[in-house]
Amino acid sequence: MLLSDLIERCSNPAFAGEAFAAVDDLVLTARIAEAADAERISSGEYIQRAVDRYVAGSREDEWLTLIALMSRSKDPGEIFLRRAMAAALDGSTGACCADAKIER
Repeated sequence: MLLSDLIERCSNPAFAGEAFAAVDDLVLTARIAEAADAERISSGEYIQRAVDRYVAGSREDEWLTLIALMSRSKDPGEIFLRRAMAAALDGSTGACCADAKIER
């Protein structure tokens, strides 16, 4: 799936939740659920909003880093989702998740 397709499909909270479930990270999933509960929204809606903020607010250097990491990954969509969630949860650029499933 192309990055643009993933971004577009994540505008649907149900798809966003399902897409993130494929990441299979219980700790991150729990953090998302907690953040969503605090905002009184579903996890899917939280993910959808986080993706929207990441896409709209990331600087050029973050996009370059993201594309470089995705190009070396077995699952580029996971890299994108992890970085978007890290940005939402930690206020970071997602750098904490840079090594997720990257081929060396």
